[in-house]
Amino acid sequence: MAKAFFNGSLVIDWSESIGHECKISISDWDSGLIVTSHDQDKLSPLSLLDVGDWIFGVDEPAINRWRATLPKDVNKALEYLPSHQASILRWAVDSSIITDLLVSNPLLLWLLVDDGLFARSSLGEVNRRLSVRQRYLCSELGLAGTEQQTRLLKSAASASLGANSIRSLKDLLDNEAVCSFLRHRGQISEPVIRVIKRYPWSVRYPVKALIDDLQGGETLRYFQDVIRMLDDLGPLYRCRTVNSLLRLHDRLVAHINDRGFNFIRDEYGDIKQLPAPPLPGNESIKPLTSQQEIVDEGREMKHCIASYMGSVSLGEFCVYQMLEPERLTIGVVVGISASRDRDKQCFLREVRGKCNRYPSDESMKLIEDWFAGAQEW
Repeated sequence: MAKAFFNGSLVIDWSESIGHECKISISDWDSGLIVTSHDQDKLSPLSLLDVGDWIFGVDEPAINRWRATLPKDVNKALEYLPSHQASILRWAVDSSIITDLLVSNPLLLWLLVDDGLFARSSLGEVNRRLSVRQRYLCSELGLAGTEQQTRLLKSAASASLGANSIRSLKDLLDNEAVCSFLRHRGQISEPVIRVIKRYPWSVRYPVKALIDDLQGGETLRYFQDVIRMLDDLGPLYRCRTVNSLLRLHDRLVAHINDRGFNFIRDEYGDIKQLPAPPLPGNESIKPLTSQQEIVDEGREMKHCIASYMGSVSLGEFCVYQMLEPERLTIGVVVGISASRDRDKQCFLREVRGKCNRYPSDESMKLIEDWFAGAQEW
């Protein structure tokens, strides 16, 4: 267990826990953040990169006192970065150009570092590359290099995005419609980035009004159901409210269940046989093994389970019917085990009653017990 104390420099000491002298010291900002290793009377120079980013995520009095020696705006900017803090800070302490970019547009600097800005470069070379307007730095990332892209990266910093979300945001900024949409928002959040990355076309149509409602839960499920049921997404594009989305969903369910379903057919024109369900049923839960059974289930239960038929035919989804203690439809996602390519891995996707009603706690417990036992079969 390391001990830390601050005496003008931050000292992190592992000596007591490992039985011999082993500690590092990090000087304050004004002294250049010099890192020295003390190992059994041997002094060795290190850098913040050797220390690592962990030091910026620890709430410890001595470390906090050391961080307080950094300029306030630098400290604040570091909080916006998901990683690379040590790498950036070790250069920033010797470069006003890097410090200024860190403070003014931390995510832009982070993306440049993540893209290899510091790799095999001298401080002079890095300063030269950064001594241009920020929109030109955006163009180094493969973007068009517009002022709007620069401003959006700057405004996104306060959302404290994760690394993958920052990378996704950078990719999305190449879409002019996305930039226009984000420009009118108060804050760019991780959930919004995830939704737009998955449905980038949504920002071009009135349905963009639903983006905040598509961050999970029932609305997202209905949205995905509608996409599966529509050949032409035009009616979905025009939805401006959750109620209009639900009305469209219900009309499509009625159309599938009341006016007939176009069965998937094989190369001979026969109705295609479905893959065998991967999990066995029991006395109250049985697998639906044909397209007709799944269509009949949707008609009886008044929901859109038939819209999953394409995934069922590919062996990526399977459907089970619960008879007791209540009538329910069970959807199971089928994947491939990461450890063994031939093994199927199943996930309980959703359980719905008639008209998409939720199951009772009693039924859900029975289903969870069946699912756990069936995977061991």
